[in-house]
Amino acid sequence: MIGGLGRHAEAASELRRAVGELTDEQQLYYAELFLGAEEAALGNREAARIAYERAAALFPQAQSPLLGLSEIARRSGDRNGALRAIGRLFALPGDERDEHDDPWWWYHTAQARDADDLLEAMWQPYLTERLQ
Repeated sequence: MIGGLGRHAEAASELRRAVGELTDEQQLYYAELFLGAEEAALGNREAARIAYERAAALFPQAQSPLLGLSEIARRSGDRNGALRAIGRLFALPGDERDEHDDPWWWYHTAQARDADDLLEAMWQPYLTERLQ
């Protein structure tokens, strides 16, 4: 990750480009989360807030963007904003929560989420030939 190398402006630029091009909701969610973190690292709190809010809108039951919102408010000395964001997190329904409510919980396997479909599509021409 470019931002991990301390090149936050470059990372934010690439993430802004990605956000404009992505159509997959889950990938867009990740891009918005990472963009929020990079904007925060650059001191662009309002841009970070907007990115986190867009991520939260994509997955309304997700915890991760709310934690990001609380953190940027806390770091800027906005105690009330930090409490409001964390209050939104605590207000999320707990009993019916599902691991799919927040894609961050399965980020480490996101690259394989459609592996079964891809493998089936790859094998389909060979299976069709075999059946004829």
